Amino acid sequence: MEKSKSLVQNKLEKLLLDCRSIQRAIVKGTSLMNKPDIVKSVFQTFECLEYLQITPVLSSPPDVFNCKTLLELDLSDIGLHQIPVSMATLPLLKTLRASNNRLNKSSFPTEVELWPLIETIDFSSNHFSVLPEIFEQWKCLLYCDLSKNQLLTLNEQVVGQWKALRTLSLHNNRLVSLPESIQQCQKLSSLSCQYNSLVTLPHGISQLHELQKLTFDHNKLAWTTIPSLKGLNCLAQCTLAHNQIKSIPMELHYESLKALRVCSLGHNLLRDISNVEWTYLVACTEVDLRQNRLVKLPTSLFQMPQLQHLNVESNALTYLPAEIECAKQLISLDVHRNQISMLPDELAKISTMNQLDLSQNRIASIPLAWRDFLLHRHSNKNIVMEMLKLDALDNPLVSPLKEIVAKGCYKSPAAQQLTLTLIKLIDYLQKSTTKRSKVELITFQSLHKNDKKQYDLKVRKGQAKLATEYLDWAFRDICRVSANGVDVQSFRRILNALGCPWTKIEWTRIMTEFEGSSSLTINLESFLNAIEHAHQSSSTNLAFVEQLLNYLQDTSDTMELKPSKQQPKPPPFTPPTSQTKTSVQATITKETPCKPKPTKNEMRLREQVRRQRERMEILQQQLQDKLNIQQSCEVAEESNNRRYLEIFCMGATTLGTLKVSWQPKWTVMDLKQFIEHEYQIPQLQQVKSLFYACADKSSDIYRNMEKRKRLDNADRLRSTVHAIYTPRTS
Repeated sequence: MEKSKSLVQNKLEKLLLDCRSIQRAIVKGTSLMNKPDIVKSVFQTFECLEYLQITPVLSSPPDVFNCKTLLELDLSDIGLHQIPVSMATLPLLKTLRASNNRLNKSSFPTEVELWPLIETIDFSSNHFSVLPEIFEQWKCLLYCDLSKNQLLTLNEQVVGQWKALRTLSLHNNRLVSLPESIQQCQKLSSLSCQYNSLVTLPHGISQLHELQKLTFDHNKLAWTTIPSLKGLNCLAQCTLAHNQIKSIPMELHYESLKALRVCSLGHNLLRDISNVEWTYLVACTEVDLRQNRLVKLPTSLFQMPQLQHLNVESNALTYLPAEIECAKQLISLDVHRNQISMLPDELAKISTMNQLDLSQNRIASIPLAWRDFLLHRHSNKNIVMEMLKLDALDNPLVSPLKEIVAKGCYKSPAAQQLTLTLIKLIDYLQKSTTKRSKVELITFQSLHKNDKKQYDLKVRKGQAKLATEYLDWAFRDICRVSANGVDVQSFRRILNALGCPWTKIEWTRIMTEFEGSSSLTINLESFLNAIEHAHQSSSTNLAFVEQLLNYLQDTSDTMELKPSKQQPKPPPFTPPTSQTKTSVQATITKETPCKPKPTKNEMRLREQVRRQRERMEILQQQLQDKLNIQQSCEVAEESNNRRYLEIFCMGATTLGTLKVSWQPKWTVMDLKQFIEHEYQIPQLQQVKSLFYACADKSSDIYRNMEKRKRLDNADRLRSTVHAIYTPRTS
């Protein structure tokens, strides 16, 4: 029994020693409602306590707080309505948080020294209507939050004693005015008085030379009740929105606001600000003039050297001045909900413009000069303009601009031609790639899938999966110039070996679109990605702003290409005669026969014919491109070295060889007709197999003759002619 008592006593002594070294404690409010003697004895053990937080609920704590070392006390949200004397006489307390309680003027004890070293006070969301006189003891107060109370006035003597105050929050009260003694707070840097009923401001506010943030929005201030701002040289943010300001007179001395960065004058009654010299605000970056009655904007507003954000929405503006180009650093411009019908061309000269809101105006068209926004790009080649808000329902846009804005997308003819060019290659590869090549690709993928050195092909998706993987596999042995680039010669050689069906114009389009770091390289990865997503024509990777600017670019290009034509005059009006009336009535009454819908077989045959025609056009264009290249060289040598076509005759004929002058544009049918006309050999008796061999094995024709016989080192066209009978000879 004695051993157990000694063990308990040892544990209590150890617990007591631990309590004496505690610096931070959180105590439940219900535990303080026990006997005062017990609570007092517990708090006496906290010899080193610096931080104490009391949790709900404790409306009136007991008078047992004798923690002389306490520095920070948190009494927020506990329903407190009375401060005990022992808590009010903490000599070293520097921070007190007592928000969301029921404190008022009578909650504090009188005739005591109330927290002489206090620096931070938070009495927000309480029931103060006036400040207690005991608050004037706070000589060291730095931060004071009295927001969300019921304050009607501030005690002149109390505020005048807060000479070290730096931040004062008085928002969401019922203040009508501020005391003149606020000028004694010479170190005040932030003053928040929004959501009050202020009608006038004290003249001593201009003596606060260290003031940096001034907030007076949602009050009842007029320009006649605002004092001079001449002494506020450090003011960086001034908010006077939601007041009754009608003008900005020179008497405010706003030219001294050299450090002002944010100026908010929205939701007022401003009509004319042309008398304001905005160039004095040399450091201002943001101006808010929304919800006023402005009819025009002054020129000096856009001559501010650091202006970046301008908001003039919900005014009565009818135009934007051409001097807007002077705002070289303007990033965002909001002219939402005005009456603007014409837009200046000079706006496109601002290279930093990032966001532009033109919704709910009277805009019918966009200047074609805005295509210059495409020239303003970041280092990663992305366009600087990211947002251009132009609602089709709010503005009376003309077609086709209205349809583009309504759909939110636009695909330029150049992009459509590029897509068709890529789809042409995809269709050709999917149809012409032999089964053996596909098997080789699949075998290569299965054998080297786990070997990163051999297999470095991406797994593609979509409708063009097979064609993209086959192209990527075809370029596997090509030496990459850069991370994603190959040289132009290797790029053309590989695609020509696969039988690429592109014409000369399509080749130029591809080379221009997928140009690499230099003009002699091709960005292969970008090309393969475009092949993979070629069938996704409904979606585009470009943002809507860039699509809209591409539309302006295409429109301006077509207008430059079209010559100016005078419209023909309409013919003179002639009254209709009786004969014309009867003919018109006859045409109206005549019914047009309805064409029957084609069947599935007819549609399939038409599709086959269309594809065959496209294929013939491609081959004809390729042949024409080849002949155009060779024709320039042949014409120069034609006078000195004229070429001839040697025809070797076999069979029952006395003719050995035929020598015919070579015509580059001849076809097989033309050659047969010439032989029939010159040597009297009928076309039905002629059997020809044409061979063209060239020493240059990189030519297109040489690679496309895999199944034909080749004659090396020969630069002529040969034909074998069989004749059954012996023609007459003279």
